[in-house]
Amino acid sequence: MWKMEITLIFVCLSSLTVSMADSGATAAHNAVTEHCTLNAYYTAIESQLKSWANSAVTAVRELQQQQQGIQLAAVKHAGSTKGVSYTVLSAIARARAQKAAQYAAQAVPVFTDALQILNRKHGETLALAAAVAEADSTAVKHTQKALTDSKILTQGGSGSSNRGCEAETTPKLKTAGNCGDKAEEMQTAAAIGQNIKGLTQLKMIRTDAMKFPTLTAMIEARGNVNSGNSWQTGTGNTHCHDNASPQNAATAQHGVALHKLKLTHTTTPTLETLATLAEKTAEASGVPTAASPTPWLTEDKALAQAMQQAVKHHETPQQVLASETLEELANTPEARATYNFIKTKGGKPPSTESTAKKVANLVFGTATGTVDKAFLQLLSTDAVSIPTTGNDIKTNIKAIAVQEGFEQAMAYYYVQNMQKLTKAVEGVKKEEKEKSDATEDKTGDKKDGEKKEECTGTVETDCDKTKCTWNKEKNECKVKESAYISSVTKVPLLLAVLLL
Repeated sequence: MWKMEITLIFVCLSSLTVSMADSGATAAHNAVTEHCTLNAYYTAIESQLKSWANSAVTAVRELQQQQQGIQLAAVKHAGSTKGVSYTVLSAIARARAQKAAQYAAQAVPVFTDALQILNRKHGETLALAAAVAEADSTAVKHTQKALTDSKILTQGGSGSSNRGCEAETTPKLKTAGNCGDKAEEMQTAAAIGQNIKGLTQLKMIRTDAMKFPTLTAMIEARGNVNSGNSWQTGTGNTHCHDNASPQNAATAQHGVALHKLKLTHTTTPTLETLATLAEKTAEASGVPTAASPTPWLTEDKALAQAMQQAVKHHETPQQVLASETLEELANTPEARATYNFIKTKGGKPPSTESTAKKVANLVFGTATGTVDKAFLQLLSTDAVSIPTTGNDIKTNIKAIAVQEGFEQAMAYYYVQNMQKLTKAVEGVKKEEKEKSDATEDKTGDKKDGEKKEECTGTVETDCDKTKCTWNKEKNECKVKESAYISSVTKVPLLLAVLLL
């Protein structure tokens, strides 16, 4: 019954989390109504994509560094219970680091691709904002021009008596927007960054909706402009007029003038469904042919597909070992495998699974506390002292794990362990030989101080298989080494080394 209740609680919490995320995304979408809020909206999404990529890479580095420190502790304390514990923790950290590396290799390129495409779209949107933000054009420069070919006013024939006045103006690009009055809406729009997990819609100005502003031109005319022969540019280039000498605009009686152009933009962001845009026929694909258009602007389909992939690939990165309890870690495959090896001495695993508490007590020496307090914090005070040809290395395990001396420390303790192992094996061999000699003395196998050769057969049929083994390559009968091997496996140091 309680399992069902926990499941229901989990489902409810998951639904609540999704609902809150959808609510946050909806509020952010609704806040985007013009370029100021759209800029904040895109910036927040870009920041989140960067954060996803950075977190994936950082997780790999942090786990690898932690694993190095734990591995060094395992080598240093090989042959002890603490050494076995650190060996298991090193294996757990290594497994997490491998998963983190696999995730980073798959996800980071996807996040980067989405970020690059969104950056382009963002830049295009800002460029459009710069082009349409100015309400009016610059002042209009007027210049009298001979009109040789009338295009519009052709009453009475070619319009040869018409007068020409060239009007020149350049709309400005507004390099910065006045977004002060949109601060609250921009903050709401920026909340999209924390709500893009599971994102299905995106506010944008579609590529096919990007347009220049509407230009409104007002032409002002006064008096007769084609009755005289003194058509000229007015003083200050503010108009063209007919007069014997240049006049300013205030005194000209026969002239025309063009007002500043009025710029009006009607392009606004719209909420688009990513799935719909992703299925849209691309404006251009592959290498363009001579007859096919080359897209200058970002294709909405490419942006939608990139965002879909980024959202799909995101997951919480692997975390370093820290607050997990030892009982929790006892349920990992690494801990349980070590427990089985120790309990069965390398034999067949038991048919029934032991409790996490039993596993923790054997593998970690205790089932209480967290891994950080029981093992990781100790690395800061676990001294490392390594003799060198120069200055000896004197530090602690946590510090050297991220320094250049890590490999040297690993080699140093590895050699020490091998030396200890060699001495242990030699001791076991000596002990076995002494036992064998004592047995032979009791059974009368030794005569006149000479040892009776037990494995002297020259053919395989004469070789006593209970005490000897036949070497087919050398055609000789040799004493079995099983006694030595069996004894060596009893050495705790060897078990610890093998676990590494």
